[in-house]
Amino acid sequence: ALAMGVASNWETLFAQLAYRAFPNSEIYLEYGEGWTTDADLVNDWDFSDNPAVEIRDQIRLLVKFWF
Repeated sequence: ALAMGVASNWETLFAQLAYRAFPNSEIYLEYGEGWTTDADLVNDWDFSDNPAVEIRDQIRLLVKFWF
């Protein structure tokens, strides 16, 4: 997402790959922060009014199993 304001511009990025090989497992590979784009981009303060938002270079690997 890219925002262009009067005084400054800001951007954020979140990407997620999901793999569900079995009915009781989930594997996610994520890049960036997901909380900034989790709701309505126009009216949500996380992104629309927060010029401190930036692309964070972080990678997460989440593995979930349940029995």
